[in-house]
Amino acid sequence: MHFLAHHPECVFSHLTACMVLLSYSHSVCFGLCRYNADTDRLELSYSRFKKSDLPVLGRSVLAVFRALWLIDVREGIGEDGEYTECSNMTIINLAVRIIGPTHEQQLTIYLLSLQVISYFNTIVIQIL
Repeated sequence: MHFLAHHPECVFSHLTACMVLLSYSHSVCFGLCRYNADTDRLELSYSRFKKSDLPVLGRSVLAVFRALWLIDVREGIGEDGEYTECSNMTIINLAVRIIGPTHEQQLTIYLLSLQVISYFNTIVIQIL
């Protein structure tokens, strides 16, 4: 808990990486944002998989993340509709999900601001 108190920006990344390492999820947490040349913006990137291939815990975590609006899930994808697309579980994709498609420079400013805010939170926690 001490680590999480000092590095709150890492919680999402560690949770999703553990899911992949423990085989509760497909490797959906390592994709970067997709660049759309038409709009000159970064958009969410997705991974495609069969939901039936996920273990029960993986489906549960997927449902919780979806309910908390941490990921975007599209079901019924493909010719037969048996595939599911899930936005990649990275902090960068989470930021794009929250702020919407954005230019790379603006996204970089948002992410650096998140790091600065987390740093100051760490100092406040250490002082208290």
